[in-house]
Amino acid sequence: MTPRLLKNDSKDNIKSIFSLFDVDKTGFISHRDLRKIVRELSIDLTEEDIQDMIRRADEDKDGFVSEE
Repeated sequence: MTPRLLKNDSKDNIKSIFSLFDVDKTGFISHRDLRKIVRELSIDLTEEDIQDMIRRADEDKDGFVSEE
């Protein structure tokens, strides 16, 4: 999580938002999860854009975004 987000949101709020994106309830947001949300919301992003979003938020470089 970015420091800006942590300053503006409580941990409970962050957890609630995270769970909306964690489609499979695995504890991680995958490329597949994010792609599904993007399509459901009719947001025009390329696969490269989605991958870039995951890459930027993936602090431990495992290919997933964790709640921490």
